[in-house]
Amino acid sequence: MLIALAIFGITYLLIMTEWINKMTAALLGGFLVIVFHIVEQHKAFIAVDWNVIFLLIGMMMVMAVLKETGIFQYIAIKTAKLAKASPLRIMLFMFAVTAFISAFLDNVTTVMILVPIALLIAGELKINPIPYIITMAIASNIGGTATMIGASANIVSIGIAHRNGYVIKFKDFTKIGIIYTLNSLLLSSLYIWIRYF
Repeated sequence: MLIALAIFGITYLLIMTEWINKMTAALLGGFLVIVFHIVEQHKAFIAVDWNVIFLLIGMMMVMAVLKETGIFQYIAIKTAKLAKASPLRIMLFMFAVTAFISAFLDNVTTVMILVPIALLIAGELKINPIPYIITMAIASNIGGTATMIGASANIVSIGIAHRNGYVIKFKDFTKIGIIYTLNSLLLSSLYIWIRYF
């Protein structure tokens, strides 16, 4: 147990600090767990849900292609133009766009793509960009809960449920997830309006 905790702690530290590549740190941690017989090799391979792995790989490939097209930048800039230079409208529109994109793509990547655009817009309007970045991070997390593929945690949870014999359809998950997402977005929008304007 102590060895397992030590491996987990060191692996987590390496991932957080990025002293070495995150993937290398994760693979090294998994390798050590097997070497020290904390988990038997055949059980480790059985525990891997390949459906989840290949879904994540497929999403990353789609995301990489879409990123190169500039579609996200186009949507963000078009949104800012529709707001007609109103800081409140820009913030709320960007909030909604970030949440929508995060429902279908990885949260971190969505923020990394859209935040530079928010910084550019804030620079042009000579306004503080920090509230925009904070609200986009919040929107990304909220939007990711709407669909099965919106966040890695959703995908892994569905994979575990499927392995245990539960079948959850995409549309059924979205029907429930969208209710909580819309409520959270509404309440968060009100908070943003009160907090920053």
